[in-house]
Amino acid sequence: MTEPVVNPQEWFACAGRMAQVPSVGSKVFYYPQGHAEHVCALDRAIEGVPTMICCRVLAVRFHANSVTDEVYAALELVRCDESEVENTNINAAHVQEGPLSVRVLTSSDISDSLSVLDDCVENIFPRINSPYNHGSQVISAKDIHGTIWWFQHMQMLNRRVNILSQGWKMYVALKKLVAGDVHVFMKVKDADPFIGIAKKVWRYERAAPTTRVMLNATRGDPFVVRYYPRASSPQFFVDMSVVRKAMRFQWQPNMKFQK
Repeated sequence: MTEPVVNPQEWFACAGRMAQVPSVGSKVFYYPQGHAEHVCALDRAIEGVPTMICCRVLAVRFHANSVTDEVYAALELVRCDESEVENTNINAAHVQEGPLSVRVLTSSDISDSLSVLDDCVENIFPRINSPYNHGSQVISAKDIHGTIWWFQHMQMLNRRVNILSQGWKMYVALKKLVAGDVHVFMKVKDADPFIGIAKKVWRYERAAPTTRVMLNATRGDPFVVRYYPRASSPQFFVDMSVVRKAMRFQWQPNMKFQK
C-alpha cells in the first residue's frame, strides 16, 4: 500500500542533504541489482535482466511510512533510447528548505525533556514574550503526516538553557524514538514549525522489486520503484550524463579514485 503524498519541503528535511531525486523528464540509468540491494532483497532472483537500463522519469511522488515516518520517493520510470535528448539533471527535484535544526538524540533526550539547540530557539521557535530573561510558552509543531504536536518550551538561566518539557515524553513514546535517531525542526513560512525524525534503524521490510517491475523495465512498459534516501546502500538510479562521463575513462584493476 502506498501512503498519501507529503510535502516535498518536509520530505527533504527528513531525507537529509545527501538525498538526490531526479526531476520529471530527466534520463537516468536504472540498475536492477542495485535496486535489490537497496531494499535488502539480495535473495531475489533477477536473472535475465540487463545490468542497467536507460529510463526516462515520468513522475516523482514523495511519501512517508504511516507507521515509522521513514520517507521514500515513488519514481515512475519507462525504458527509453539513450540517443533521446536529455533535458535536465538528477538534482532538479530538490526543494529549498527553511531554516533547519538537526541533531542526533542522546539517551538523555529521550527522557522527560529535550534540550533544544540555540539555532532552533533563535531561528525557528517563536520568541517568548517575557520582560525577563526567562519564561515559558506552549508551541505547536506539525509532523510529516500533518499531525499537530504541542510542547511546553521553557527558557531559563539568561536564555542559556532551553528545553521542551510537557508533551515531549508522549511524542518520544508514540514515535518510538531511541538514542541515535535524528530529530529535525524546520521553520515554515506562515505556519507551525515542522517536526520530523529519521530513525537510526528501520524495523520493517521495504518494498522489494517484483517480477512485474523487472518485466516492465525490460520490455518498455512504465514501472514504479521506491527510493529510500536513508538506506545504507548506493542509489540504484544514476543521471545518464554522469554515467556517460564515467564511461569515458579507461578503468583498470586497482585504479584509485577520489569520491
